[in-house]
Amino acid sequence: MGCCLPARVNLTQTQQLRLETSKGVKVYHGPLAVSISWWSPPLKQEVLGMVCVEANEFAVIRDTHRASLRTQPGECRFFLEAHEELVSKDFVTCLSQTEYCYVSDGAGNQRLVKGPTRYIPTPYETVSNKKQAIALDGNMYIKVQHKVEGDVRVERGPQLIFPLPSEQIIGGGSQKAIEVDAETAVLVRDSLLGSLRLVQDNGLFFPNPQDEIVAVQKSSDMIKLGANDYAVIQDTQKHQMRIEEGEKRFFLQVHEELVRKAEAMRLSETEYCYVEDAAGKQCLVRGPIRFIPSPYENTTGKKSAITLDGLMYLKVQNNVTG
Repeated sequence: MGCCLPARVNLTQTQQLRLETSKGVKVYHGPLAVSISWWSPPLKQEVLGMVCVEANEFAVIRDTHRASLRTQPGECRFFLEAHEELVSKDFVTCLSQTEYCYVSDGAGNQRLVKGPTRYIPTPYETVSNKKQAIALDGNMYIKVQHKVEGDVRVERGPQLIFPLPSEQIIGGGSQKAIEVDAETAVLVRDSLLGSLRLVQDNGLFFPNPQDEIVAVQKSSDMIKLGANDYAVIQDTQKHQMRIEEGEKRFFLQVHEELVRKAEAMRLSETEYCYVEDAAGKQCLVRGPIRFIPSPYENTTGKKSAITLDGLMYLKVQNNVTG
């Protein structure tokens, strides 16, 4: 009567034999020669290599008895136990001091991880792609807004900005502060109140969270007056006018507009002019004088006085009384 010789499996030191039988799973680690009986063969047999995890890798292992997961960081070589299986292998996230990433847990919550670090997630976490921090120089700023609550904050340089998962960058990213000087001003709107203001304080201007920059005014936007000039300025809110005169340059304030710009009237001792006020009343102004009318007055052109010699006379009639 013949007999069946057992099958023989020769394992190297980097191999293991995994046998699934009716009584469970058996594992044999090499180097070893394992005989498998033909009379009671396993349900499944498989020769597996060692799990090799490099220094920049990690592996996720499932424990089938406990229904749990664990993370195995590299560098290492190991055999899976009878109740273990390899779920995945991935690369460690290496972050420099200017990099960051977001990590999500199984419940959908996110958190920030910033470098420098070598981050290995837990089995239940997922890691986003690496992102570059926003570098701000000393003359730069950025606006950061909370995605849910809508609150805005301003971060000024020099620093690195690592936005939280709940935050977003608004306003076009990083911006340079505006250098305000004698010939530069900034018109700013308060987005909460709707009011405008003109910033003229010398130095770097960094806006507040609610500020919107409407315009940057330069020398070409200034009112420039020579030594003999004057300007009439109107406040459109208060409905008042004022005079600016002399050699100067300035910006119109919020709600101001230029009514007119002209030269002061210089009258010699033989010259005169008429001045008419807002009510239509006229008066005489005669030289010698340097005359600037009030905001509510208009002047006629200069006229020359009539010179009478000792042998001359002139008749003058009143236009009203006759």
